[in-house]
Amino acid sequence: MSGHPLRVLFVVQGEGRGHLTQAITLRERLNERGHEVCGVFVGGDPDATLPKFFAHRIGIEPLRFTSPGTVVGRSGRGVSVLRTVTGNVLALPAFTRSVRELRDGTALLRPDLVVNFYDSVAGLALGKSAQGRPPMVAVAHQYLIDHPEAPALPGSPIDGAILRLLNRLSAPAQTLRLALSFRNLPGGSEARRKVVPPLLRRAVVDAIPEKGDHLLAYILHAGFADQIRAWHERNRHVVIHCFWNRQGAAEREEAHANLVFHRLSDTLFLEKMRTCRGFVGTAGFESVAEALWLGKPVMVVPTGRHAEQAWNARETEAAGAGIASNDFDLDPFLEYLPGHQAPTERYRAWIRGGSERMLDLLEGAGRAARRARA
Repeated sequence: MSGHPLRVLFVVQGEGRGHLTQAITLRERLNERGHEVCGVFVGGDPDATLPKFFAHRIGIEPLRFTSPGTVVGRSGRGVSVLRTVTGNVLALPAFTRSVRELRDGTALLRPDLVVNFYDSVAGLALGKSAQGRPPMVAVAHQYLIDHPEAPALPGSPIDGAILRLLNRLSAPAQTLRLALSFRNLPGGSEARRKVVPPLLRRAVVDAIPEKGDHLLAYILHAGFADQIRAWHERNRHVVIHCFWNRQGAAEREEAHANLVFHRLSDTLFLEKMRTCRGFVGTAGFESVAEALWLGKPVMVVPTGRHAEQAWNARETEAAGAGIASNDFDLDPFLEYLPGHQAPTERYRAWIRGGSERMLDLLEGAGRAARRARA
């Protein structure tokens, strides 16, 4: 590292585990270069419990604020567009308060740089330049959706429009967007978008994969648990360890000797990933990124009416990570496993070759702003 250390503020969209895990990883990398994460704001439902691993690993007490999120339908397996829109419209006064809270908190902390992990309120509050306000850099794989070599967005035009709107809200026009990608793609024509590898924790990179006899599952919404239980009733011999973030769940719930549900834990999840014979999950980005590094075959099941996950399922297949499915019938996955050809070496080369690029870009943005203020 050259020059003075930077003070960096994180703002994290707190739904799921992906953005939270990315924030932990980036903090590790920044600390290794001598920089300081001076504050962490987490958006979403302030009454929802954050995973224990985040509060423990981020190293600083997170401050909560209200920001838009998705609302699950009555089935518990898909997003209700109507309930999501209605709920977020009714929460507009709370979002307005959050804008003020973010601006006041940022002024108090005086960071050199804000890193926004896909929170739309943060984009509204901090994304536009103003006197004395630090620059913001936005980090998310969603910024890859309009890349010329990315798969087309599936689903209805409305779903795609909502996802593009979230991209614009979280990263206004002049914001530098760091698009996380499974594949080494050229930057494309959008000057403010830079394609970078996934943010993998040191524990993942250092893990030595083994092939055990269990399948690992992760479900974003607890309603999918019924599908897993129903399939397992017909396949009691298959060992499954499933992680979820159901509110009030015990650390461990044993539905059967070979079907165990675990509350989300970064260390236990990684151990089960390291030793599994295959990974099945709702189509989040982070878990697939970890499975690719460890050479584990993947089957993803997008949450219904969740445009990001539907597109991410296509990205998963394009990267050679595995297959996509509409439900948690695991029969096709078990048939797929013996013939899986893991793109591990190509993927690892992309991670190793590009992992420092993100830090260089962040340092460049922070130091340029510091020079402009001097």
